[in-house]
Amino acid sequence: MSSRWTRTIVETAGFAVKDEVIEMLKTRNTNEVLDYCLEQLYLEVPEDSKTERDAYRVYYAIACIVLVTSRPSQAEQLVPKLDKLVKGLLNMYSVKPRKSALSHMFQHLGLAKAYYYSQKGEIGRAILESSIGFAMSKNTLRVTVPLIGLSHANIVLQKGFAAEAAKIFGEVRQNPEWTIDTQLGFIGELRSLRISGQQEAALQLLASHKDKSMTEALEIYRRWDEAVLSIPSKGLQAIDDYASAGNLQDKGIYALNKLWLLARIGLVKDYGIKAQHLRQVFNRMLLKDLRFRYGTEVIEEFEKLLDASIPFERRLIQAQELYELLPKVDVETRLMTLAALSRWYERNDQRHMAFVLGEECRSLSLRLSGGKDDNLLSIYGYRGLREEASSAAVNEWIDRRVGT
Repeated sequence: MSSRWTRTIVETAGFAVKDEVIEMLKTRNTNEVLDYCLEQLYLEVPEDSKTERDAYRVYYAIACIVLVTSRPSQAEQLVPKLDKLVKGLLNMYSVKPRKSALSHMFQHLGLAKAYYYSQKGEIGRAILESSIGFAMSKNTLRVTVPLIGLSHANIVLQKGFAAEAAKIFGEVRQNPEWTIDTQLGFIGELRSLRISGQQEAALQLLASHKDKSMTEALEIYRRWDEAVLSIPSKGLQAIDDYASAGNLQDKGIYALNKLWLLARIGLVKDYGIKAQHLRQVFNRMLLKDLRFRYGTEVIEEFEKLLDASIPFERRLIQAQELYELLPKVDVETRLMTLAALSRWYERNDQRHMAFVLGEECRSLSLRLSGGKDDNLLSIYGYRGLREEASSAAVNEWIDRRVGT
């Protein structure tokens, strides 16, 4: 019969593992930290310290779920095993869903899985895991920690509700201690304000935190948002300057968020950043965001669409495959890809599809801005067919095509 856990044992383990992992990530890459956490799951310990060690094992396993995005090829097999391990330990120590005083541990597990699936681009599954974890922690203390707010905000943002996500990120950012969690809240809020069209609020937030130091991994995102926010006053040259002056990781963020749209709408320089460069950026990320990996696939597909040596009918199929990939792509890249695909169809005499994707871009803009702006990409020079011709004109054009 196993000894029982107390709240003190569980909280000590949880905070100790969290602090240890964050500290290690400052000097080691994600794969090394993941290997360390996996090793901790199977250490032999004296019998008299087994109860405390098992609590640590729970949180090392939860940390592994968060870190496993650094190994996409192993993640699908590893996450279910880690989930089973945690649930087995909770069962062994009589931590029952919805009843035990420690059932908030199910919430911690659910949040880790929600983070994993949101990074993978499976936002619906992320919402489900978060909801299950919350439901299983009923009648116990639901610990309010930054991870909960960040996970919730990211899910809301990826579903397209950027204005609401900004508020949730803002709650995390207001933590008086400038920890990595607080910095993530700041970056999330800044980005959400920007892509929801709240330009002035984003500029004010940026100015109010200009003297705050950031970890190197997050500083590139602050610089990117600062460059994009300066477009109305400086023009598109602002992000050309960002790309030309930055390192590979700067250029990767630039390419993923801008290149294949802007290089074909505005008169800006194409820095020749290819999908292979983006994969190098992905390998250097502190935490592996799998939405970035799927964004890289977008770049790869556009490289094929723009390859005139490929038969056009094949490229039409590839355009459809690219469209079907978009639910897994980061919401900002999704918006830009819809606009870029609409332009590609228009240039290739596929105006009916150009209109459809342009309307999807308009719909997503309205969702992101809370109904205030139907073209968040206007600062880049994007105009959909609705803005260039009436719906009646488009329908007339389609009718003529069908009749021929």
